[in-house]
Amino acid sequence: MSEVQILKLQNNRIAKLDNGSFVMYPKIKELLLSDNMVQTIKPGSLSVLDKLEFVDLLGNALHEVLAGCPSRWLT
Repeated sequence: MSEVQILKLQNNRIAKLDNGSFVMYPKIKELLLSDNMVQTIKPGSLSVLDKLEFVDLLGNALHEVLAGCPSRWLT
């Protein structure tokens, strides 16, 4: 599983991301989380994803943008 580069998790009931959410997938380049129930992304939960280029959080219930997230994620 460590070779996964695109992780498609759309249309689930995911409500939060924490520090252990993606440790098994360090090579993810695209993280597709649209149409879930994500309200909280714990600080550091995406920091293990050194190769991450794109995150899709459309259709979630986030209340604020992550502090320190790369600006390329916001385009």
